[in-house]
Amino acid sequence: MDDFVIILDICSDANKELREKYNLDYIPGHITLPTGEDVVSYLDWSFISRDTFYSQLKSKKMTFTTSPPSTQETFNRFKEYLEKGKDIIYISISNSLSGSFTFAQLAKKQLDGIYKDRKIEIVDSLRYSSAITLLGIYGSIYRSEGHSFSETVKYLNTIKHRIHQMGPMDDLFYLSRKGRITNAKAFFGTFIGIKPLGDFDKDGRTSVIAKAVGIKSAINITVNYIKKSIVDSENQILFISHTNRLENANLLKARIEKEIKCKEIILNECYPNSAINIGPGLATCFFLGEEVSDNLEKEKKIMQEVIDIEK
Repeated sequence: MDDFVIILDICSDANKELREKYNLDYIPGHITLPTGEDVVSYLDWSFISRDTFYSQLKSKKMTFTTSPPSTQETFNRFKEYLEKGKDIIYISISNSLSGSFTFAQLAKKQLDGIYKDRKIEIVDSLRYSSAITLLGIYGSIYRSEGHSFSETVKYLNTIKHRIHQMGPMDDLFYLSRKGRITNAKAFFGTFIGIKPLGDFDKDGRTSVIAKAVGIKSAINITVNYIKKSIVDSENQILFISHTNRLENANLLKARIEKEIKCKEIILNECYPNSAINIGPGLATCFFLGEEVSDNLEKEKKIMQEVIDIEK
């Protein structure tokens, strides 16, 4: 079996337990605090408490910005593994959302000329947040089954198109501001009691395909949408991720556990690099279905069927 490491984007939200269980790594990023200070960010709450972070994030007077690891930082982390004789698969956040993919490609180009006997592949996940971790976990499992480096790269580039998301969001302001949503105009801003529901498009942006009134209806629609969209659920790992909405995430997890038979459900929170761009108020499920369709035509049809039942 090829000796290779799988490295995830800082926006993957892969916690320490998951990284250790599946032998995954990541490269730290950067956050500019409301004070203007630039700090190195990790997949934890080491530089700021969760409560302080979300309190400041909700304040219109407090502004956070994020940036991915630089080409040099990526170069340095890749070099560590190449020096150990390991090949590298790096899974980046969607190239349409961040410069991570580009910086990693630049680092790869430099290192390819130095370590001619080693291999580096950059996989554009076309996704964000825990969808990246989900992809990394499937890659790790595939690797543990004895598949080669090239086989694993091919596998990841195939299944990434099948990762969907569904779950309620409280406010689309952050997603819109950071370009992570396609049709925010119809739902822009905060509407009391209205919960937008979106799935990934082919570029990894969230496209709102429904709205619900209240969290109960939103969870009903979400679970029924997953039921109609998921493929081979009994062999699937599902992620439920949230940004300061643990109660909603637990409600969603309980419903899925009751109504959808799957291999495992992982409840996961988003860390600062993702949460800054997603905003508070997300509780969503990431899962595998059929490949995302053009203009989400199939997904919109499924959602309409769900909405008709909900009525």
